[in-house]
Amino acid sequence: MNGKKPFRVLTLDGGGMRGLYTATLLTKLTELFNKDHPQPFPDFGKGFDLICGTSTGSILACGLAAGVPIDALKDIYIKEGLKIFPSPMPEPQKPEFYLWAAKHAFVNSGDREELLKALKFVFQDRTLEDIYSERGIALCIAAVEAHKFIHRIFRTPHNPKALDDGEYKAYEAVLSSCTAPILFPVNKVEFHEEDEYYVDGGLWANNPVLLGMTEALQVVEDKDRPIEIISASTCNRLMGSYSPRGSGIRAANLSPRATNKSSAAQAVA
Repeated sequence: MNGKKPFRVLTLDGGGMRGLYTATLLTKLTELFNKDHPQPFPDFGKGFDLICGTSTGSILACGLAAGVPIDALKDIYIKEGLKIFPSPMPEPQKPEFYLWAAKHAFVNSGDREELLKALKFVFQDRTLEDIYSERGIALCIAAVEAHKFIHRIFRTPHNPKALDDGEYKAYEAVLSSCTAPILFPVNKVEFHEEDEYYVDGGLWANNPVLLGMTEALQVVEDKDRPIEIISASTCNRLMGSYSPRGSGIRAANLSPRATNKSSAAQAVA
């Protein structure tokens, strides 16, 4: 390290109801590192310069960037989860999965209106620009443009090339990132009198670490400033020899000079 304050990035994976695991993990980290804080749930999002999220991770990312308490974000899963996901997907290796897949090939298994209602309750009518102007925390949300099937990144106005994105309602961007095929119908957003259609960002960036890294490389002007990334997972099924005691946190200290900026940035720019 060169003594300069790091540019801190938090990335949050997709994973449906497993977002509750991520929210619980962040709650425990908050408690661990703020034992003497007067508030029970300090402002976790304020510890980061950039927060990136995909699908269920976009709910948490947008909430933390907007200053929503972590316990309120957990309530979305605890209180509204069964309404949003009334027909959970069985494990793919179980026979019930095939019956579930056949049933939901033509009927969505999730309730879009319940999800939309929950998002509107949390974010109200705040736009991405509102969140950035109020908090100064950059936000990136991954989605897919359904009619073109190309990646889409909703950004706060921290990035000059995405100033128009600030006009989107926060709940519109988050719902677009959460619209997983089979679970929900394609999300239609009316923007500047044109209809736009989006599906789940997990189709290209379920783990948005690369998104967070390349975005940081684009917006950090001081190329000697270190970049720190924390990636919080949704507790996927363990593979290989990974320790069952793992916390789900992966951290990396990155130097912009040591990273191939051009090739990485082109992948998600």
